[in-house]
Amino acid sequence: MKKVLIMCTGNSCRSIIGEALVNAKLEGVEAKSAGVKPAGKVNPNAKRVLEENGIWDNNYHSKHLDEVINDDFNLVATVCDHAKETCPIFPKPVPKIHIGFEDPDGKDYEEFQKTYKEIEEKLLPEIKNFFFHPIGYGITSCIFLISFKISLFSLISAALSDGSSCSRVLAPIIVEATKSKCFE
Repeated sequence: MKKVLIMCTGNSCRSIIGEALVNAKLEGVEAKSAGVKPAGKVNPNAKRVLEENGIWDNNYHSKHLDEVINDDFNLVATVCDHAKETCPIFPKPVPKIHIGFEDPDGKDYEEFQKTYKEIEEKLLPEIKNFFFHPIGYGITSCIFLISFKISLFSLISAALSDGSSCSRVLAPIIVEATKSKCFE
């Protein structure tokens, strides 16, 4: 099972909607959500739009990133610019994507319906492509990683040929770089 963290600032609207949509509509992917400055409660209109679409779960709640930061995620998706800019360093390397959505908080219910539809139409395909169609999704990233891998191997080879001890430092970096899904 692939695991994705949906992050925003308040974890009361966009990220909760994203979490529910991923869990309901993307087979083989489990989502959690969190905020960098959580509101402490789910916005009633966010809950309403999820209930009306039959995907509300009473386990959804507003929480701080600290509650989930040590979980093993395969992807972090930020859905607001503030979360993207303040996205912390995770204990383990994790790929990140950003797709920003306007915050419906404080607006009419119709804005929540619009946000739900936008997240369904934009975020879900990106997550699906990331996990299940990596060549189509990230060809530029893969090309970069392949070039990076070749450069690192060249550097290691040069270090080994002159008897340098830096190969002990660089070897773990190469191992992590080659774990990218581009090399699976």
